[in-house]
Amino acid sequence: MKVVITLFLALFSLTITTAQESRTLINIQLDEFLKTQSENSLVHLLIKANHPEIEEDLMSLGGRVKVKSGLNYSIVIPANEIRTFARSENLLQIDFSLATGHLMSDTMLINNNVVGIHNASPPLSQKYDGEGVILGIIDSGIDFNHPDFKDSLGNTRILAIWDQNLATNSNTPVRYGYGQAFDSANINSNNCPHDDPANHFGHGSMVAGAAASNGLATGNYKGVAPKANLVVVASNFGSSNFLASIADATDYIYRIADSLGQPCVINASLGTYVGSHDGKDVAAQIIDGLIKAKRGQAFVAANGNAGDQKFHLGYQVTSDTNFTWFKPAPNPFNPYVHFRIYADSIDFVNVRYSIGADQTVPATKFRGRIPFRSINGNLNTYLYDTIFSPSNNSVITEIRTYAEKVDGVYMLEVFMNRPD
Repeated sequence: MKVVITLFLALFSLTITTAQESRTLINIQLDEFLKTQSENSLVHLLIKANHPEIEEDLMSLGGRVKVKSGLNYSIVIPANEIRTFARSENLLQIDFSLATGHLMSDTMLINNNVVGIHNASPPLSQKYDGEGVILGIIDSGIDFNHPDFKDSLGNTRILAIWDQNLATNSNTPVRYGYGQAFDSANINSNNCPHDDPANHFGHGSMVAGAAASNGLATGNYKGVAPKANLVVVASNFGSSNFLASIADATDYIYRIADSLGQPCVINASLGTYVGSHDGKDVAAQIIDGLIKAKRGQAFVAANGNAGDQKFHLGYQVTSDTNFTWFKPAPNPFNPYVHFRIYADSIDFVNVRYSIGADQTVPATKFRGRIPFRSINGNLNTYLYDTIFSPSNNSVITEIRTYAEKVDGVYMLEVFMNRPD
């Protein structure tokens, strides 16, 4: 029985209290995020519905659809209406995470051996250099004044730039409702305030150069597709729902390519280390649907640079007790433990889990745990637990859990606040 999980289990009894909220589709991170938002602020969400009437539910609350793929949506909705929206019977999942984006790129053009492709070396019957193809870049941005992104007459090869970081104004794409977009006329007239910010060290310009530089700056160092035209989206890595902004960016680029009747390849050398990474999250399904909507569309993504980091843990559950220790996040003012478990529903339905606390200094000592429970009692429901000291005169920690089941996969979220 194979299950990908991260658990902290123990086999002792103690005094606990448990509270429960009624059904909700608002996970812990979204619940905490909403506490920081003003009533009229707009929140960008990814959702999965079980019926298209969800669109009517959304509009009745002042929200709107930005991107749709089947019953997967990228939406925007007023913060004060989200809790009402979450009770809709037409809604299956709200996919929200405060994960921040990270740039991802490891290899350089020299390792790709593309010269033969440019020269139509056998067995190729023609050369391939990007001519007639739109190259989309989702990254930190681009130095649009660089000669490698202009033609021989000095005109830009960049058809459009959408900077998701800029404040909303008349240049904001209406469909998405944030950032500012500029076309080639704006760029050629230098009427474009976008820049590839210094704190990202020119990452987007470097990626765009490796992909599409024509080498005009030095007469050398061409990219893979030196004759392609570009559409660039400068990602907001601090976005409240980063993956929603990537789904929006994908839709934006493909729409421009489609309006021109040209094939399109998008490169995204960025991503997040949070989440299931199984292709079943709403953003991944929206992007997959957009790719498959028309022939001649492709999407290339980096795998990341943190293979040696302990972001994920997976193992097989046995008939005995399995457990994992987590250290609280290193915040002396608000220490916490937060993680998510993803597991196939058939494998995990009979697993019982608990969360506990151990003392480690000066020696390891068991402090307490919540009861073992089944995930079905936690579905779309907050469970609040308090672990008290053996004498019941102090709180060891407070624990909040939330679970959901979508497309045959369980997600269990655990938040342990201020362990003593």
